Amino acid sequence: YVYDSAGRLLREVTAASTAADALVTVHTWANNEITQSEYRTASDQPYLRVNYTYHASGNAMGRLATETWTDVATGA
Repeated sequence: YVYDSAGRLLREVTAASTAADALVTVHTWANNEITQSEYRTASDQPYLRVNYTYHASGNAMGRLATETWTDVATGA
């Protein structure tokens, strides 16, 4: 696990039984809101990206508004 100085998770590597099976997750933050999670292969090639947006006002301020999943290989 890799954290920034504010304690936010930036990078996580999980492995089955070998390094070749490792999966990497990289998070991008804006203040205290996670804006993107990118899933990568053991060779650090992205294959899936999730973007998050948050409500900026009202009773839902700061709560998750949208979650968009993108297949990086196909763009779908």
